[in-house]
Amino acid sequence: MGSRYFWNDLFSFDHGWLIYTPILFVPALGFYFLADRSPAILYSLFIFCTTDIILEACWTQFDNSPVLGQVAFIQLYPILALPAGFLISRIVVKKRFLRMIILFITGIFIVLNLFQSWQYKTGIIFHQQMTTENYFKVFGRTRITEEEMQSFSGYKEDATAILSEESRFNIRTLASFDFEDVNVPYRNALETQFAKSGKFGFKMNSAVQYSPGIKIPYGSLIKRSWVGLRFSASVLSQKPFTDSSVILVVASVHEGNSYRIKQLKVANLHLAPGIWNTLTMDYISPSDPVPGDELQAFVWNLGNSELFIDDLKFELFEPKK
Repeated sequence: MGSRYFWNDLFSFDHGWLIYTPILFVPALGFYFLADRSPAILYSLFIFCTTDIILEACWTQFDNSPVLGQVAFIQLYPILALPAGFLISRIVVKKRFLRMIILFITGIFIVLNLFQSWQYKTGIIFHQQMTTENYFKVFGRTRITEEEMQSFSGYKEDATAILSEESRFNIRTLASFDFEDVNVPYRNALETQFAKSGKFGFKMNSAVQYSPGIKIPYGSLIKRSWVGLRFSASVLSQKPFTDSSVILVVASVHEGNSYRIKQLKVANLHLAPGIWNTLTMDYISPSDPVPGDELQAFVWNLGNSELFIDDLKFELFEPKK
């Protein structure tokens, strides 16, 4: 067992159990009073809790899990209720002033516990790679702007959050495909039986794995350091999507090699078969890309099942400032 994992499990700002569940200081202090009142119980409880924590610390991958605190220690809570109870029993017999101070501190721990859980749920506390610096930047905060988040170490940009502030962008349509024009190279893939709007849709199968899309050099797109792309498509499958390998793909391409690839795997969305489902994926370009590099986006059907798509749309988001 490395000491790094033991420390991370208990005290780090990444996953530290006592950092994100501060109310646990109550049972931790309760062990002192448990030792005074019932040493026999203390030994068994303390040995069990310590052994469990040490065993969990041996799991070297646990510190990479996207969780708040340490869910692996939940089974200890009924046991920790005993030392917490001993502490409370001692508090209630103290003088009123001291009792109020202790209860006030305990109340702060509870509120902080709940508040940090809310911060985690809303993304203010990162789900992974939280650092000491980042923790104190967001401590007590109820709102963090996307610009602030981008300056944090370990930050992974949320393209949807960035592009949701539409007033910051000039938005225009790069390309759209409603498949109503039959004078196109892919006319043999046009389908009349399944169409979301108009007369035609586009049928994909093992022979037609790629949809129409965009392939545009960044040199003709970027007036500032970066742009955003919103890719939307309507998809329909007569079979459950779990049986298909349909992916919405956006990527930057340099001399034939893709990088900064973003994919939306349809099978992971638990969509209902037999009806049209509209999907949206947002993408942020690299900062200051090589002008000759291309922005590419399309639907990719890796499976053998038939897939029908319609109303493909690619919108460009250009920052105003």
